Amino acid sequence: MAWRDDEYAIGIYLDHDRIGWVPRDLNLIVARLMDAGKAFVYRVTDTKWKNEWLKVDAKVWMVE
Repeated sequence: MAWRDDEYAIGIYLDHDRIGWVPRDLNLIVARLMDAGKAFVYRVTDTKWKNEWLKVDAKVWMVE
């Protein structure tokens, strides 16, 4: 299933550029928390080129 088929897909943005997605196994939980008004932040922890794609690893936290 592609991200386009996932109604809970959540993009991770840097300025106005999408640099990745919240992992599918977490996005339902994060989506429900965001719907309840919770905010999230992320920190890029690693980047690596794979062919012409830049793989970005990030940690995501809920702001209390």
